[in-house]
Amino acid sequence: MYTSSSSQCQGFAQLDQSTALPFTSSSQRQGFAQLDQTTALPSTSPVSGTHFPNLSSIPLLSSVNDWSTWHSAALQVIEATGFFDHIVDVFSPDVLLDPTAYPSFPPPINIVQFTQEELEVYKSWWAQDDIVSFVLVGKLGPTLSSLIPSKRDTWGNPRRTARDILRILRTKYGVYDACSAAIVRDSVLSKKVVGNDVSSYVDLWRKAVIQVEGTHWDFSSYEKVQHFADGLPRTYEYETLRIQIREGFNVHPPHGTISFHDASQAALDIELASRRLTASHGTVPCRSPTSPTTSSPSSTPATSSTDTNPPSRTPSSVTRPRCSNCGALGHVAGNCWEPGGGDVSGQDRYLVANSPVLAFMFL
Repeated sequence: MYTSSSSQCQGFAQLDQSTALPFTSSSQRQGFAQLDQTTALPSTSPVSGTHFPNLSSIPLLSSVNDWSTWHSAALQVIEATGFFDHIVDVFSPDVLLDPTAYPSFPPPINIVQFTQEELEVYKSWWAQDDIVSFVLVGKLGPTLSSLIPSKRDTWGNPRRTARDILRILRTKYGVYDACSAAIVRDSVLSKKVVGNDVSSYVDLWRKAVIQVEGTHWDFSSYEKVQHFADGLPRTYEYETLRIQIREGFNVHPPHGTISFHDASQAALDIELASRRLTASHGTVPCRSPTSPTTSSPSSTPATSSTDTNPPSRTPSSVTRPRCSNCGALGHVAGNCWEPGGGDVSGQDRYLVANSPVLAFMFL
């Protein structure tokens, strides 16, 4: 087992620029010199008989739509190899981490003068890094593969690690800084369901959540759940879910009582139940039917000029009214359930009348 000693760290920091390893930057060399002497580098015991893992569980990464599933599967395989420290992000020395979360770097070695033991430890670390690199590049599309530099330069010196490969892929398709995370979050925070297609809306949100989850720029609990619920259709089927989420944040701030996973799954369950009922009973009529009725012919002559010779109306040519209070089609302000409308309590009456359906959906 190899552990960086104080003399080795200092020797690495004092290496002449001409003898330093080509892949090591000045900031990295300073980082090695500043390591706390009580903190040991991860174990780099020699690898006897390298065995590369099976990549059948990792999907092909060829576009941004593949990133979330590829990233999750690739990290699971890397975890199984035991070399996750080869891709861990580098933090400032004063950050306290779990012992398994400290990054691993190539062991310091003086390429002018070294022992056989130092050489074996150095080669062992690169053998482990090759396994992690194999996992990262094994399922890349042709375009992405061309972006990954070769491991060695013209002289045969190592110039990139597995951590460098993952950084390139994150820059291309994933979240790698605060700005890229903000773009992902903003892309869904203002989204609304279009055409009652709740499934596509849920998929869009889930992809965004997976992209930023586990980074330093994740959604807040309120953004992830409340904003998701705000984009669902403004119909009575989803109103109970919205009320539960809103009350959860009021009673148990700041995380609420319903997780994003539960909220998104409940939305899909409601959509499925609504489709099943629609298929069984036909289209549900509008909540406030106010379609104009055609008066029967009367022998009494019209007294208003506007009623003279009324145009004939057929069901296909009737224009649905638009509410002047909430702007929705299908009802007028006098029948509107929204605040400011003429029938605010109508929603409660409707929910009570349809309580068996709601009870089924939230079992």
